[in-house]
Amino acid sequence: MKNNNLRTIISITCTLICIGCIVLDYNIIAAAFGLVAYFTSLLTTKFVTRKWQIYLAFLIALVAGYAMGPKAGFPFMALSLLSLTLMPGIRTLLFEEISSAKVGWLESALCAIGIGFYIFGNMYNSNGWIGWTFPAPAILFGIFMAVGFKIDRNGFTSTITQKHNIEIDKPAPEFTLPDEENNIVTLSDYKGKRHVLL
Repeated sequence: MKNNNLRTIISITCTLICIGCIVLDYNIIAAAFGLVAYFTSLLTTKFVTRKWQIYLAFLIALVAGYAMGPKAGFPFMALSLLSLTLMPGIRTLLFEEISSAKVGWLESALCAIGIGFYIFGNMYNSNGWIGWTFPAPAILFGIFMAVGFKIDRNGFTSTITQKHNIEIDKPAPEFTLPDEENNIVTLSDYKGKRHVLL
């Protein structure tokens, strides 16, 4: 918890320095502090305890992307970094509403969108080497995250189906087991009443 608060303070501080450098037109320094703020906020989302920290990571991604892109024209870099930040952010915010099985394509799609904004933004309205170089670590890390999510999801799905003969999004097979007080509990007793956590 203490490290997470420190990461949040570092990411906010770097973002404020980044904004100051944008205003003063120190583009390289702004991009560097934006990159540090971006990665620090991503580390924070991994251990998030409050929703505002995720929204802060979205804001930091927009500021960092703006610092890395050209100041005139459409903010493609800001949208690129926002797309990459949405990968862990949406998963954390909507954990209860969505499952990996139902939206397994989400991280790959957001990563592809982020890469698309990165490439199109540099081709259409480039910020020179700053626009290509500074967002590159974020893009590579986004690819790493998307591949990691995919491998993790595939491993989970194959373990469930092979070891337990359970299909995702199918009704659970009927069973009867004793509870913690040795009372016999049958799954059909709860049909239509409430969710069962196994």
